[in-house]
Amino acid sequence: MPLAIMVKHQSYNDGVLKYYKSTPQYNASKKKIGDEKTYLGKLCYELATKRQQDYDFAQANSKKLDFKVKVPKIPFDTEYLVEINNEFFECYLCEDSDKFSNYLYLQKVKL
Repeated sequence: MPLAIMVKHQSYNDGVLKYYKSTPQYNASKKKIGDEKTYLGKLCYELATKRQQDYDFAQANSKKLDFKVKVPKIPFDTEYLVEINNEFFECYLCEDSDKFSNYLYLQKVKL
């Protein structure tokens, strides 16, 4: 009889986030007039526990940790803007210590 193998699948059931690439827009005199967001895709996410060392890291980098989420492992650039519930966040760290997931550290931004 073959040995049964248990496989634990990741569940990302706390919501769906959208991510965008932001490119600056300039007028004819090379003055910045705003940013254009280009939609890149969406990912299911799971809220992750914020540890004291996460808060310490954010504070050391002059950031604020508003959300820490776990998403499926994909190439993710920290230049992307993330939208959750019609609010925008900048991703200032994409930790890939888990072999199946990325952890995104998010700070709320005003657009």
